[in-house]
Amino acid sequence: MDFFHLDYQCYATEFMREEGMKFAKMVGLGFREYNLENYPEKSRNWNTFFPGTLIVNYFRIVYPATAEELKEVLKKKAPLTENRVYIEKAQGEPEQILQLDHFLEYAPQICLGRKGLGAFKKRKWLQKHREKTRNCSGFIGFFGEEPLSCIEFIREDQCPYPIPKKRKDFLFITCIYGTSLKNKDYRESVLKKANLFAKKYNFGGLSVISGKKTPYPNGPESFFLRSGFKEKMYLDRILLKYCWDDIFFMEISF
Repeated sequence: MDFFHLDYQCYATEFMREEGMKFAKMVGLGFREYNLENYPEKSRNWNTFFPGTLIVNYFRIVYPATAEELKEVLKKKAPLTENRVYIEKAQGEPEQILQLDHFLEYAPQICLGRKGLGAFKKRKWLQKHREKTRNCSGFIGFFGEEPLSCIEFIREDQCPYPIPKKRKDFLFITCIYGTSLKNKDYRESVLKKANLFAKKYNFGGLSVISGKKTPYPNGPESFFLRSGFKEKMYLDRILLKYCWDDIFFMEISF
């Protein structure tokens, strides 16, 4: 069993590692781990576009799953629950949008529901990249002290995934996410902020990997199309927990 990950870009990295190791021990498999920043050829060879990918007998699982769920999905080779559809929410506006680097401990609260979880290791990873993006790793939206949405980026040429372009004048969105506890989607505002930042510092545009109908790894595609992004390349068909989806490379140029 192999585990490919993008260092600590994703807060779920440790969970995927721990559950993968539990599953491997459960079924008598070995467990090998690769940081894609050190082994970009692994990403090309296995066509991986996610911050965490578990591979068992050439089958890829790209979402956080428990050891028991891994056992079930590898048996079914299908979604664990069929016909669950992602429904887009109306757009909402955060009260303020701030630079992520100064408020990183709030970001896990959006993604995992717990402030500070994994933030120390995430900060160390971001520090490796932020000097190439004008000392800014992204933006986070708040209402009062409640975090609502977040966008993170690195310079596109630093992305180890087998994307079609690796430009030094483009920002690559590693993740854009919003709270699931509200009836509105607050991501559009932080995406606009990233666009303004990129224009201000003379970047040529932004790129992202988007799901067609789900927000995993980002998306859905319609969310980016509304913001001026264009679909540039079909990448893969992936199995998620609740459905199959197609993923695309998208970009917006200035």
